[in-house]
Amino acid sequence: MIFDVDYESFEQELLKAIEAEMEKVELGEHETEKEEIEREEIL
Repeated sequence: MIFDVDYESFEQELLKAIEAEMEKVELGEHETEKEEIEREEIL
């Protein structure tokens, strides 16, 4: 199967995710652990 991938939008989403991770690091590890636990509870 051949998948038609929109690399431009993929790249933008990746950059957004990286920026979000950077912000979390700036806020501190405690906050990210709390968010991870909340995410796991949702799943």
